Amino acid sequence: MIRYAIPLLLAGCHCGPDDSSTTRPESTASAVVLESTDDGIGGPLAWARPGDVLLSNEHIRLVVQQPGRSLAINPYGGNVIDADVIRPDGEPGEDRFGEVGLFLNAAYTIAPESMDILDDGSGGRAVVRFEGPAARADYINTLVGVEALLGFTVPLNPLVIPDWWISVTWTLDSGAHHATIDVQVENRQSTEEPLAIAWIAHGGLGEQYDLPSGGYTNPQFGNTGGLFFASDTLAYGFGPIPWDADAHGTAAMAGGAVLMEENNVLALINWPDEVSTTLEPGETFSFDAAFTVALDPSGAASALQSLADDPDPEDEITGTLTVEGTGEPIAGARVAALQSGEDAVRGATITADDGTWSLLVRDDEVDLLFGRPGWPNDGNADAPSRVPASGGDDLSLSLPPTGQLTVNAVDSSGSAIPAHVVVVGFDPSPPHPALEPSGVDPLPPGIAAMSDLDVTGSSTFALEPGSYEVIVTRGMEYDAFEADIEMLAGEEATVDATLNRVLDTTGWVSGDFHVHGANGPDTSLLDRTRVQNFAAEGVEVLIASDHAYVSDLDPVVAELGLGDWVMPIPSQEVTTFDYGHFGVFPLVPDLLQPNQGAIDWVGMSPTGLYDWADQQPRETVVQINHPRAIPTPGTMQHHFSVVDLQFGPDGPFQGPDAIDPVASDLPADAVLFGPGFTAMEVMTWLNVQGLSDWFNFLNAGWHVTGTANSDTHTIRVESSGWPRNFVRVGHDDPASVDAENFAIAVNNHQLSGSFGPFVTMEIESDGGTVAEQGDTLDLDTAGMTVRVRVQAPLWVPVDTLDIYEGGLLVLSEPLAMVEVPGAEGGTRWEQTVELPMTPAFDTWVAAVAYGSGSMFPYVPFNRTPPEDLDADRLASRDVDEPATSFGFANPVFVDVDGDGQVAPSFEVLEPDWDTYRKEDRLSPYQ
Repeated sequence: MIRYAIPLLLAGCHCGPDDSSTTRPESTASAVVLESTDDGIGGPLAWARPGDVLLSNEHIRLVVQQPGRSLAINPYGGNVIDADVIRPDGEPGEDRFGEVGLFLNAAYTIAPESMDILDDGSGGRAVVRFEGPAARADYINTLVGVEALLGFTVPLNPLVIPDWWISVTWTLDSGAHHATIDVQVENRQSTEEPLAIAWIAHGGLGEQYDLPSGGYTNPQFGNTGGLFFASDTLAYGFGPIPWDADAHGTAAMAGGAVLMEENNVLALINWPDEVSTTLEPGETFSFDAAFTVALDPSGAASALQSLADDPDPEDEITGTLTVEGTGEPIAGARVAALQSGEDAVRGATITADDGTWSLLVRDDEVDLLFGRPGWPNDGNADAPSRVPASGGDDLSLSLPPTGQLTVNAVDSSGSAIPAHVVVVGFDPSPPHPALEPSGVDPLPPGIAAMSDLDVTGSSTFALEPGSYEVIVTRGMEYDAFEADIEMLAGEEATVDATLNRVLDTTGWVSGDFHVHGANGPDTSLLDRTRVQNFAAEGVEVLIASDHAYVSDLDPVVAELGLGDWVMPIPSQEVTTFDYGHFGVFPLVPDLLQPNQGAIDWVGMSPTGLYDWADQQPRETVVQINHPRAIPTPGTMQHHFSVVDLQFGPDGPFQGPDAIDPVASDLPADAVLFGPGFTAMEVMTWLNVQGLSDWFNFLNAGWHVTGTANSDTHTIRVESSGWPRNFVRVGHDDPASVDAENFAIAVNNHQLSGSFGPFVTMEIESDGGTVAEQGDTLDLDTAGMTVRVRVQAPLWVPVDTLDIYEGGLLVLSEPLAMVEVPGAEGGTRWEQTVELPMTPAFDTWVAAVAYGSGSMFPYVPFNRTPPEDLDADRLASRDVDEPATSFGFANPVFVDVDGDGQVAPSFEVLEPDWDTYRKEDRLSPYQ
């Protein structure tokens, strides 16, 4: 196939339709099949591989995925996966888009069998067509999702795939700011078929920007003309054409955004009566959509709105944003145009380095909002003032001057260290959804700012004038530094912090086994932001757990210079939509695959997954993620719940209320529950999953390791490593961690889970033999002593220790922690508790330590209504429902009869998973 050259010209507008009279080259459109990954767009979310098609003109470029299955929200080709504006020669690409593809009847997509470049662009138009049958969009099971989340049943069966032949044609014209997508669906069945036209999009690193509801509002359901996703550098837009504002229904699902041709997505409830299209036998139905990429939401909206049957006239509003009183330009601020007197957004942009801005709007009367995080609102109001955009040209806007806070951190030797900064106080200018994407990751009540210090141990950020307390931490291994500051307008302040490593973790490294990053559909964090947050929070092993993607973070760690602080290990969260979520590590990324070799779990039962892992050439951890409780709604994500896990005198078994495997597109004889997993989350974020399941497994002889992980998708609500695991690997150097040896240690129970306290345990026989966590003690004497050591920094309250033998509570003791010298300076809390025991039968012993005291503001989560939080309460750290501490040690096994094994007791404990704390991170502070 001929390879065509791609012109690289600068796109110098937002970008909307170009009415320039400048003479154009004969054609700037191009369609070319990529011969190497390097020929793609590039950027932090670039997924292009050789064989994909690059469409380009003088304004935009996008990559459309070749045919072939690759598990993702859209599991087949024919959909756009990368997109950027054209950049100057030598400037790297900035793709930040996920993907968008068909989601017909909220169930089906195209599985292309052919890809043809119909026009290479030399005549002014680049065209590529994909053709193939309908297939299940099987990353999502709509029926299960709707029933679990909304409580009602949709009367359609997505498992029955209609005999449809589908073609998808992508066209990019020279001079256009959008690509069009023409879809044709031919009904080859002998019966009529309802057709609900729908699309599903993964917005990538851009958060959904909903124009009708006012910006970064991300409604569960809504009506709109199209989908928009905005980041600080790019904006993407997608919608049916002709454009018709408020004509289509939207819904959020599984990290994606669904857009339906119908005005109301809930029309599916009355399926098929309220679906407007029916395909007769042999009939072909056609419909069109458009995709655009621009520098800001204003440009993306302009490009799509120009495709209306009768588009409203477009006006350009321009101006400059400066500092009040000095005239200095303010770069990186957002300016939004709202319909006069309404919340609906008509356009939004970001100021340039010189403070200038330009908005394209299709409304005669709009108000302007403008602001930037860390800066006071105009007039110091609680919300930005609405400024009528009268005149329209060269408007002068200003913000009051702000302050700049610099925080530096060193360890006890004076060496710079990454650290985490929490600024306690009231934000005088709360975020506005038209300007700032804080909805999914808001600051906790009483917190004005957060920041992470990089490898230089320093960070400088804008902070509004006011009185604050600055807290500097580095996870629970370190003490905390606190300082009061008065930030003055237009001034700079500096806080120099020394953090001492106070816990004794010799031989242990910390790790978080459930971490989401850029390549998953449900977070908009850059991978560099995630890695930096890991280093700042003092977490040493990062198990990257994206959905349907095996992320390799080694290049990011190297780029940030954090190799001495963070060791990444590739993993995947196997996110079945019906029967639970599972963490699998370590995995080896396949860089030639679009999802880098992610496990395709569709059609694979849980026990099939365990068999797959068991056949890998190196030891693999298979972890049941959030088995009973997850920080979002939806019981289909809790494996133990959906299989109705129960325990009896013969051990664990699948209960009568387990889901039907056939409804999950599995064979009727598929085994949903069985042995083979090696670990389970005992704690997920603030949610303790309960101890009874874990203890019952141990009593049944299933030696499952208990773990504690964050399941973090954010850095404010759930930071990296809260909670985390400490794994006994014989050293505490993250750069020396070997992935397989690490997995072996995890599977061998050489692990303690921690949301604050570090709990370790050993058992010594009366004859002097010592066994540590995960070991089996050959009890060569009648008696033994259980020795539990509890450590915590002074800012972590711990007041109770529980010791369990065979799952039965044998000691619950108030702790009287003593302040002792820290490992490398400072001091810590510590207490060692000894308990003599004389077991009569084979058994195991585990320990749990916890506290009732508040961890605010060091872990700033709380649920105080903002209107109830005043300066006095904040000064005394009196907040509602703060985070509290919890930690546990995995068991030591005891072989009493000396036969070389630990016989199971089959003791069954009562369920306890509903007795612990549960939080919903989708509404964390409500």
